[in-house]
Amino acid sequence: MERLGRLVPAALAAIVLLAACDDGRPAPPPELPELAARLDEVALAAAIPEPTAAPGPSEDRDRTPPSLVGALVTIGATGGDGVSLRSACHADARIAGGWADGTELEVVEVGAGECEGWTLVEARGVSSWVSNQYLPGLGAAAEVRAEAEEQEEEGAGAEAEDVAAVRAWVGALDEASGRIALIARSATGSSLPQQADFLRVIARDAGQLTAAAAAAPVRTFSAACGGAAVVLAGAAETLRVVAEQLAALFDGWPATPYPVEVDRLADQYAALAGEAAPMAAECLAPGAS
Repeated sequence: MERLGRLVPAALAAIVLLAACDDGRPAPPPELPELAARLDEVALAAAIPEPTAAPGPSEDRDRTPPSLVGALVTIGATGGDGVSLRSACHADARIAGGWADGTELEVVEVGAGECEGWTLVEARGVSSWVSNQYLPGLGAAAEVRAEAEEQEEEGAGAEAEDVAAVRAWVGALDEASGRIALIARSATGSSLPQQADFLRVIARDAGQLTAAAAAAPVRTFSAACGGAAVVLAGAAETLRVVAEQLAALFDGWPATPYPVEVDRLADQYAALAGEAAPMAAECLAPGAS
């Protein structure tokens, strides 16, 4: 789609310049303004939320260590004595009761500051602070949590690529349909041959977009992004045919009649864009992944 981006300044300037002059050749097809109006009504990108900046996964991990809250740990390394229950994170806070070696506990809070080296755990409605030296599985639990978070971030990275692809396809489609509308609206008898060349470039790029969206590995997309990719591929293919038929019309005008199929295809493109818009909006919504 880089080609479409490079086409903007030169192509639009040329279209306007060509539209400003005519050498007495037959007027362009009278159906073109209505076609332009149909395409102008399709504003696919208008339904898409703006991208939001998010901190990188590695930055998040550097600032916030993996949370152990909810992790399961086991009492051990007590020499068979078990541990006494404690109401606070120090040795003198002992209260009645205790846990034997092998007791499985859930982490409620990881001590910090004055409580560093202690962990608040719970079992069967009873909670107590326990020294980390008697929770030998605490380090392993932290590693498991860290690995799980890393896998989640890798998955989020893949989803971010999918979201970026859908956003690019939506923008490219809107850009292509807008250029076709501009060409149809500003066409003059003398400008038709040059504008036919512009239309062929748009058709080629729309074909590339079709191939990219259709070949997307839908199984790795979220449901909304995958569905949007399929429908966007259909919309791009429809727009490609519109551009090709208009190029052929411009090449052969006035001997070549206006293809009424173009109007049907324009309506089909509008329908597909309308179908893709809510799926793309869901795919690109902040936090949707």
